[in-house]
Amino acid sequence: MSSWGNWTSPQVTPLSAALTSTAQPPAAVEPPRHQVAAPATPGYQEGLRQELESLRALLSERETMIRTLQENNHRLSNSAQVSESEQRGQADEARQLRERLDSLQRSVREKDLLIKTEGDQLNQVSENLRNRESDNEVLKQAVTNLKERALILEMDTRKLKDENEAQRCREKESEFRALQETGTESMWRLYTGGTGTESMWRLYTGGTGTELYTGGT
Repeated sequence: MSSWGNWTSPQVTPLSAALTSTAQPPAAVEPPRHQVAAPATPGYQEGLRQELESLRALLSERETMIRTLQENNHRLSNSAQVSESEQRGQADEARQLRERLDSLQRSVREKDLLIKTEGDQLNQVSENLRNRESDNEVLKQAVTNLKERALILEMDTRKLKDENEAQRCREKESEFRALQETGTESMWRLYTGGTGTESMWRLYTGGTGTELYTGGT
């Protein structure tokens, strides 16, 4: 038999080599030109037939492997596209999440600033209320002091009025006594003609000489 009968299938080549290989069967190997062709015996023909079947099986195996590799490559390509699409989707989602986070952080900062501003305003209002309460206390104390001073002034005024009234009464009484004495002396002079004595006047008046004008006091 020829050396073709002892030919074994080669090992599977790498993916890149398998993809670049062709699906055509290998060309028939011609014997060396200096070699004399063997006689076409039945055994030789059987060997050629077996070798041809082996080559056909190898070709079919190669084609199957190529199709499998192409399918795997197609699936890997689709998977890569899907993965790339998923990565883009995840990147978009991450970007949206970052934007949402930034928006929330801005909102929190704005709310913190608003709370601080309102807190400052509330503290200012509280301080104003405390100051107003203090002012009210001062005003209340001032009103109380004014009322006390008004009461004291009223009492002083009443006392002064009473004193003035008493002074006027004393003055009137003094004036009345002076007038009474003057009138009594005039009556006495008219009665005595300027020459009568005190005893005669007492006799006329029936007393001290003043009872006529004082009512016997």
